[in-house]
Amino acid sequence: ITDRKRLETLLKNIDTTYELLSHHRIRLQTEFTERTKVANMLKEFVSHQKQQLKHVESRLLEYQGKLQKVQDVRGQLQSHLNSLPDLAGAVLAPLPEPGSLFGAD
Repeated sequence: ITDRKRLETLLKNIDTTYELLSHHRIRLQTEFTERTKVANMLKEFVSHQKQQLKHVESRLLEYQGKLQKVQDVRGQLQSHLNSLPDLAGAVLAPLPEPGSLFGAD
């Protein structure tokens, strides 16, 4: 009879262990599924970020080109302004009357 009781105790232990392992397996499957979903989401996120980076880099190059054009025009304008005569201290002859310009005397 002691062997039968021992066998029943072992069967109970085996059943309990089986239930614990079953629950643990379900939790592991759930975690694996969630991790797979997160991994896919991260892949999509990284892909989207790479696309955005390419777009932003192309816009950066475009704006750098525009900035260079503005700086070139600014330099040309400054050069032109520097080449103009200084009229601050010059005495200029008065402008002619409009009638003398158009021949209306």
